[in-house]
Amino acid sequence: MSVHVPLGPLLDPAFHLGSVPTTWAELLGFTTGAVNVWLVVRQNILNWPIGIANVILLGLVFLDGGLYAVLYVIFLTLCVFGLLAWRRDLLARTPAPEPAAA
Repeated sequence: MSVHVPLGPLLDPAFHLGSVPTTWAELLGFTTGAVNVWLVVRQNILNWPIGIANVILLGLVFLDGGLYAVLYVIFLTLCVFGLLAWRRDLLARTPAPEPAAA
Protein backbone atom coordinates (compact mmCIF):
# COMPACT_ATOMS: atom_id res chain seq x y z
CA MET A 1 0.00 0.00 0.00
CA SER A 2 1.59 3.24 -1.08
CA VAL A 3 0.83 6.49 0.70
CA HIS A 4 3.19 8.41 -1.54
CA VAL A 5 0.54 10.43 -3.39
CA PRO A 6 -1.16 12.17 -0.42
CA LEU A 7 2.11 12.63 1.49
CA GLY A 8 4.21 13.64 -1.52
CA PRO A 9 6.76 16.06 -0.03
CA LEU A 10 7.46 13.96 3.07
CA LEU A 11 8.26 10.92 0.97
CA ASP A 12 10.26 12.74 -1.69
CA PRO A 13 14.05 12.38 -1.49
CA ALA A 14 15.76 15.01 0.67
CA PHE A 15 19.21 13.89 -0.46
CA HIS A 16 21.05 10.84 -1.74
CA LEU A 17 23.55 8.94 0.36
CA GLY A 18 25.60 7.39 -2.39
CA SER A 19 22.94 6.07 -4.72
CA VAL A 20 20.33 5.55 -1.98
CA PRO A 21 17.66 8.27 -1.65
CA THR A 22 16.79 9.43 1.87
CA THR A 23 13.31 10.90 2.26
CA TRP A 24 12.29 13.90 4.33
CA ALA A 25 10.22 11.56 6.54
CA GLU A 26 13.31 9.43 7.23
CA LEU A 27 15.41 12.51 7.97
CA LEU A 28 12.77 14.04 10.26
CA GLY A 29 12.13 10.62 11.83
CA PHE A 30 15.80 10.25 12.68
CA THR A 31 15.98 13.79 14.06
CA THR A 32 12.86 13.44 16.22
CA GLY A 33 14.16 10.07 17.45
CA ALA A 34 17.49 11.57 18.52
CA VAL A 35 15.77 14.51 20.24
CA ASN A 36 13.34 12.08 21.89
CA VAL A 37 16.16 9.98 23.38
CA TRP A 38 17.90 13.13 24.64
CA LEU A 39 14.67 14.29 26.32
CA VAL A 40 14.06 10.84 27.86
CA VAL A 41 17.54 10.90 29.40
CA ARG A 42 16.77 14.34 30.84
CA GLN A 43 13.37 13.01 32.08
CA ASN A 44 11.51 15.78 30.28
CA ILE A 45 7.80 15.28 29.58
CA LEU A 46 8.28 16.78 26.10
CA ASN A 47 9.82 13.45 25.09
CA TRP A 48 6.29 12.09 24.61
CA PRO A 49 5.00 14.54 21.95
CA ILE A 50 8.35 14.33 20.14
CA GLY A 51 8.16 10.54 20.37
CA ILE A 52 4.63 10.60 18.94
CA ALA A 53 5.87 12.70 16.00
CA ASN A 54 8.71 10.20 15.54
CA VAL A 55 6.33 7.24 15.48
CA ILE A 56 4.03 8.94 12.97
CA LEU A 57 6.88 9.91 10.64
CA LEU A 58 8.56 6.50 10.69
CA GLY A 59 5.18 4.78 10.49
CA LEU A 60 4.60 6.59 7.20
CA VAL A 61 8.02 5.47 5.94
CA PHE A 62 7.24 1.86 6.85
CA LEU A 63 3.74 2.08 5.37
CA ASP A 64 5.11 3.46 2.11
CA GLY A 65 7.74 0.71 2.01
CA GLY A 66 5.19 -2.04 2.69
CA LEU A 67 6.90 -3.00 5.93
CA TYR A 68 5.55 -3.59 9.45
CA ALA A 69 3.62 -0.33 9.68
CA VAL A 70 0.94 -1.90 11.91
CA LEU A 71 3.60 -2.15 14.61
CA TYR A 72 3.73 1.65 14.63
CA VAL A 73 0.04 1.74 15.61
CA ILE A 74 1.06 -0.16 18.74
CA PHE A 75 3.99 2.22 19.31
CA LEU A 76 1.65 5.20 18.93
CA THR A 77 -0.82 3.71 21.42
CA LEU A 78 2.01 3.13 23.92
CA CYS A 79 3.30 6.69 23.46
CA VAL A 80 -0.12 8.19 24.13
CA PHE A 81 -0.55 5.93 27.17
CA GLY A 82 2.93 6.90 28.42
CA LEU A 83 2.19 10.61 28.02
CA LEU A 84 -1.07 10.30 29.95
CA ALA A 85 0.53 8.19 32.71
CA TRP A 86 3.49 10.56 33.09
CA ARG A 87 1.19 13.58 33.17
CA ARG A 88 -1.10 11.92 35.74
CA ASP A 89 1.92 11.03 37.90
CA LEU A 90 3.30 14.56 37.56
CA LEU A 91 -0.03 16.06 38.64
CA ALA A 92 -0.28 13.64 41.59
CA ARG A 93 3.19 14.66 42.83
CA THR A 94 2.49 18.39 42.62
CA PRO A 95 1.56 19.59 46.12
CA ALA A 96 -1.74 21.38 46.47
CA PRO A 97 -1.44 25.04 47.45
CA GLU A 98 -1.89 25.62 51.16
CA PRO A 99 -4.76 27.88 52.18
CA ALA A 100 -3.78 31.36 53.30
CA ALA A 101 -3.77 31.97 57.04
CA ALA A 102 -6.63 34.15 58.21
